Amino acid sequence: MKKILKNLAVGAMAGAISLLPMKNANAQLSGSMEAIKSFKPKQSYVRPQLFYDLPADIKGFTFLEFYQDGNSYFGRTNLTKEITKGIGLRAEAIHGSGFPDNYGLGLDATISNEKVFANLYLTPFFVNNKLKKIENKVLSGYFASMKLPFDLQLSSFGEWNLNGKDGVEWTYGELNLEKKLNKNLSVSYNPALKNKGVGKVIPRLEHRITAKYTFK
Repeated sequence: MKKILKNLAVGAMAGAISLLPMKNANAQLSGSMEAIKSFKPKQSYVRPQLFYDLPADIKGFTFLEFYQDGNSYFGRTNLTKEITKGIGLRAEAIHGSGFPDNYGLGLDATISNEKVFANLYLTPFFVNNKLKKIENKVLSGYFASMKLPFDLQLSSFGEWNLNGKDGVEWTYGELNLEKKLNKNLSVSYNPALKNKGVGKVIPRLEHRITAKYTFK
């Protein structure tokens, strides 16, 4: 029961974001709802995602993953503030069932044009929910996307822990080949790039398909 209540509280957080003061009158909340179907048993889940602007030109991104058992979830919020062209500060909160919340600070770099978007980040400092420094955790990751003909989009994200107990270790990532069906709906081949084991740098592939509804 406690886990269910916690899930509901975290879910409410996503809705509460829309009540935060926006950067300006024209700023819009946007996001999506994904239904992710894995080819492996009990690995499917739903994932709402939100993009939003906050005061002081801070950009926010929050996602939550709610798993099939009804008692477990994983979520992450990233806040970035550009300090010079393409380079910024990054703060993040990582939370979920089965582990204490993590809070991190780091740097963020972005390159983009009309067809390609790429983001790299480094988060070298983490504390837990008691504000105690977390050892053996230095995260570095990427996100990249590219528009293709026929309303297709190819994207990927991934992350390594550069300071794992057994050296550099892959944590998690995804590939996504997405086809738009209309303004709001799309489907994709969306394999997960999962951790292969302690100290492993290369991920293992888990085949999945995803249906997504996007709103602005």
